[in-house]
Amino acid sequence: KPDLSSPAKAQRAARSTQGSARGLCTRDRTMRSVLVTVALAATAAAEDAACEPAAAGVCEEIGYPNPGVNVDDDCCATWAGSSCADGYAYTEGGVCHRWDGGEAHSTCCKKCEPGQPCDRGPGATCARPEEEVCMERGYPKIAKDNVDNDCCALAGKGWCGEGYGYTMGDVCYRAGHTVGYSTCCQPCNSTYGECDDGPGNDHPPPNLKALAIIGIVILVLCCGGICGGAIICWMCCRPNARPRPPRPGADGLIMERSGGSYVPVEVATVIGINDDPDGGIQLEDFGATSKNPILPAGI
Repeated sequence: KPDLSSPAKAQRAARSTQGSARGLCTRDRTMRSVLVTVALAATAAAEDAACEPAAAGVCEEIGYPNPGVNVDDDCCATWAGSSCADGYAYTEGGVCHRWDGGEAHSTCCKKCEPGQPCDRGPGATCARPEEEVCMERGYPKIAKDNVDNDCCALAGKGWCGEGYGYTMGDVCYRAGHTVGYSTCCQPCNSTYGECDDGPGNDHPPPNLKALAIIGIVILVLCCGGICGGAIICWMCCRPNARPRPPRPGADGLIMERSGGSYVPVEVATVIGINDDPDGGIQLEDFGATSKNPILPAGI
């Protein structure tokens, strides 16, 4: 019995009691977690024990390793390709294999009870890739509906052909941010609820001809704008071209343009005093120094 004769001893005793209580609570929670884990493991073990072993040959895999139905010797297959033999119900198990981001799950086949629903699994009712029912929008051909040869499409791009309902399965491909999901196309008479052919067929593919015409128009407008701007800039930056007045040469002769070159022209001034006004001026009056003919009209 602790000595509680002083307040300090009483406080230490109270703290010790609280610590012991917290330790008991922590141990109790840990024990409960262990018990839950053990119970789940026991339940899983019991379920696995109820599944038929792989050696029984009742696990089926569609499309691997050969086209059609194959006996799955390891009971590990993709969701869309896994099924059980007649008289066995399918249950999907945990991940048993991964590749390129895709996942395969264990196949659990249990004997069906008389009078109970017996779902053999998606592989028994999903269309096989060789049936060419799985469709994919935009791959490999852009803006077209393509037959999906592996029934693995991007989210929102997969759909099914006429008379089949679409169900998106597990991840079947992953590369960076690109993720593909398995496409399960089941006949509409074997599916529940509305028979939806899938999101990839909700909108019609774009018209490539219309897109090409729009692109050409935009290209022409862009080129016209660029060329027009270049012409305006050239006209604004070009100096004003004004004709220069003729300048006299070193010998006093005025240089005039004639036929793309400058030729010297001798200028003379004739003053007639008391001459006959109708006598006119003759070319001989200029002497032999002029080498260029001068029209009378220009004098």
